[in-house]
Amino acid sequence: MPIKEPEMDIANTAGEDINRARIVALAVKEACSILSSEQSQKDGWEAARQLILQNKLLTEDEKKNIILLLQPKPSSTSSSPSSSCMYIYLS
Repeated sequence: MPIKEPEMDIANTAGEDINRARIVALAVKEACSILSSEQSQKDGWEAARQLILQNKLLTEDEKKNIILLLQPKPSSTSSSPSSSCMYIYLS
């Protein structure tokens, strides 16, 4: 039985959403890996930020949101970017 046109659109959209989620998840994982491996938090943050900005698979909104999510929080007691990554890993 052939798939009807609207059902194909839904299936394609769902597949694209899953692929986008995987691309974003991989970018976050790579950035967190850099953050946790660098000796200096400042150097690690800059390297992770550059990695995100140079990723051609991410949209501009995705880049902005990942950077906002991972950047050090000035008001928290633990302002290291890697603490954001720890939360992501545990979620």
